[in-house]
Amino acid sequence: MPYLIALLCFLGLLCLLNLIFTYGVILRLREHSEALAEGGGRRGSRVDGRPRPMGEVASDFTAITVKGQAVSRDSLPASAVVAFISPGCLPCEEAVPDLLKYATTVPDGQSRILVIVSGPTSESAAYVEQFADVADVVVEGPSGPVQSAFAVDGVPAFGVLGAGGTITVATRKVAELPTAVSA
Repeated sequence: MPYLIALLCFLGLLCLLNLIFTYGVILRLREHSEALAEGGGRRGSRVDGRPRPMGEVASDFTAITVKGQAVSRDSLPASAVVAFISPGCLPCEEAVPDLLKYATTVPDGQSRILVIVSGPTSESAAYVEQFADVADVVVEGPSGPVQSAFAVDGVPAFGVLGAGGTITVATRKVAELPTAVSA
């Protein structure tokens, strides 16, 4: 009988300890949820990692492509597609074949599609090689000028620019890009 009482006391204390830890986890999750709801990301980004929402204007930027050409928000044609990918990112690796296929269907895609590869040049070489013939490619760090202009914190991310740099499509999936990009 004393063993049974000791076992019940031990289980009671174990349940009480579990309850205290669970309460602490709930408090921590609540703080985390509040921080996300307040826009706790960097550079005014959105919680879901998408580029700026449709209807907003991308900030002005200037970048140099891997071919040495200057590109800016104002130099991109209306309905230009801007894609953000990164080496070592599994969702990016899964999106690359679809993006390559999409790029080959866009008339004059070389000047209508801008691929931003976020990462060191040595790690980005494979993506640069894949997209060099179908799009303009810019390699920049995670806080580069193009990513900052679109407030992108998560990759992959895709956007379509309208007149004046207005974002007409903001998505994380190639399949959600428009099927026909007007010339």
